[in-house]
Amino acid sequence: MKSLLRQGLVTLAILILSLVALAQSAWAAAASHSPVTSNQVQSDEETLKAKLIAEAEKHLGTPYEFGAKVGQTNTFDCSSFVKHVFKQIGIELPRVSKDQAKVGRFVSLSQLEVGDLVFFTTPRTGNEIGHVGIYAGNGQFIHTYGEGGVKYTPMDHAYWKSRYVTARRVIQSQ
Repeated sequence: MKSLLRQGLVTLAILILSLVALAQSAWAAAASHSPVTSNQVQSDEETLKAKLIAEAEKHLGTPYEFGAKVGQTNTFDCSSFVKHVFKQIGIELPRVSKDQAKVGRFVSLSQLEVGDLVFFTTPRTGNEIGHVGIYAGNGQFIHTYGEGGVKYTPMDHAYWKSRYVTARRVIQSQ
């Protein structure tokens, strides 16, 4: 009885190993010959967005300085912060927020996705765009302005909600 059981287990093990080897060779063949699927593009896009937010989070708490110089990271203003973070993932943006608002494509507030640029007015700019942040999901954006420097702020924060102008999608599937 024990020898039959042992023989059955050996046969089962051989069968499992054969199936694993067959599956691995089929997967390798498919991977080497298959075109990029929309799911893979979406995955690459999601990876890029995750890298963007991770890069932005590296600077949480970095002080705000209006007119901060591009290229240095010990202080930021809103647009130098956004420009720096996007540059780290290979996307070049203009220096100032009003010019950054011309890049990419329009996105409605209800259609925001992680990585979208969100634009606002400020008391200094009146009705013109004067502030930019990066939508981070869950109703939050990451930006720098005033006390606390780089930080997360809810999109529905009364101050920013009343100053919201538009959003632009810069990270797009090709």
